[in-house]
Amino acid sequence: MWRNEAKELAYASFHLAMLGLGVRMWRPTLARNLEGMDIKQPLLVMLLQAAARGTGSPGRIQATEIGCLSGHASVGMLQGMPSVHLTLVDPYESTGVDVECTPKSNAAREDPMGTMLENVKPFLDRVRFLREFSFPAASQVADESMDLVFIDGNHTYLAVREDIQAWLPKVKPGGLLIGHDWNHWHPGVSRAVLEAIPPYLLWLEPRMHFWIYQVPGGRDAGLAENSGLCR
Repeated sequence: MWRNEAKELAYASFHLAMLGLGVRMWRPTLARNLEGMDIKQPLLVMLLQAAARGTGSPGRIQATEIGCLSGHASVGMLQGMPSVHLTLVDPYESTGVDVECTPKSNAAREDPMGTMLENVKPFLDRVRFLREFSFPAASQVADESMDLVFIDGNHTYLAVREDIQAWLPKVKPGGLLIGHDWNHWHPGVSRAVLEAIPPYLLWLEPRMHFWIYQVPGGRDAGLAENSGLCR
């Protein structure tokens, strides 16, 4: 029990430090039946909706997921947002360093790419798969073409820094650049993000550890109105 309490205390202290830097908290209200469940997927759908508001996209929404692993988050976005067209970027090669969380199922551990392709099969008309490392994959995507880019691959400082440098120009004005695992377990993530983006322009979702940045020049994405804002 004390280990869980220690983790909660460490994470709470981390959040207080972020608030001191000016990072804002995004805490959207979720449907009651989602409480206590895996809320990563519905939160991603809400962020896709916010990105569409920010860019003013009336129809097709273009998004990229960097680090798709077994496709769990990919399927959530494709199911929850029928208008989204998703570019998936993952080399499926081990780098020997910290990457996205280990998949739970044996099938995903043994063949993560095969598991991902099977999971997204019902949505192939809305999926583009780039089996590349993030930086070279970015050269195949036009600047200001994405409503949302989700960085969730290699969590080391250098990798996240490169991801931001490569993919921020790909986001439309008003769109969202977001990432996962902003917490004290992945210090390289917050370090890279804070070096690239002023803290007062960042939002942090504290339950699933998302960081969120709206690219200037578009419309209001409604993050403050849909947040239970805590400053």
